[in-house]
Amino acid sequence: MAEKLLDFGRSLVTAQLPHANAALRYLRGRSDLRGAQPNWDLNKLTIKTAPSPREVFWIGTFVDSLEPEFTGYHPGVIVSGAKTVRENVETVKFVPLTSEEPQKGATGKYPPYVYELSDNPSPSDRRKVWAICDHVMTVRLTRLERYLGPTGLFVPKISKDDFDGILDAIANGMTALRSRFDHKTKIALDALKIEHDALMSALKAQHESEFDAKALAYLECLTDPNA
Repeated sequence: MAEKLLDFGRSLVTAQLPHANAALRYLRGRSDLRGAQPNWDLNKLTIKTAPSPREVFWIGTFVDSLEPEFTGYHPGVIVSGAKTVRENVETVKFVPLTSEEPQKGATGKYPPYVYELSDNPSPSDRRKVWAICDHVMTVRLTRLERYLGPTGLFVPKISKDDFDGILDAIANGMTALRSRFDHKTKIALDALKIEHDALMSALKAQHESEFDAKALAYLECLTDPNA
């Protein structure tokens, strides 16, 4: 983690971004950055505001995580946020992000629970990034850390379209949930069709009735001997 952060600082210098040298000095001087130590301090809260959906944090997974579970620390998109920063009360739900391209299936497509973001939430990393949406996890707030940019710590946020795509991919990763969504959608569409058909039938009957009345009145006018 520490070496990755130093590489990030060097990339800022190379790109000649504002405050790049200051950021690099900051990185070298911060041995207490989350993930820079062998073990995370799970009792130390470092975020300042309650996490909200669409926000992205670096998130430490569980010490005993085993593959194919996510291990170590990863960026994660918050899908269910917290109301406060009370670490002994609040939790958040997130899906992890990875820059390692997921394996495609026999059809040449990613699994339906994988979503490729339109843009990497890290302004210093232009690699493609994917949300692995069958790995929804719940963690306490002390597992979250903000991103480090040239002007300090910050919390990036993904677009609404990307977030909608992630929510769809979450449903795709849970067969029962997707089946329920599809079933409820079908029921709603069937109800709309019944309502539409009934409305069209009523309009048709009304039109025919009005047409018959006008035709009868016209016929009476033609056959009226006093006309």
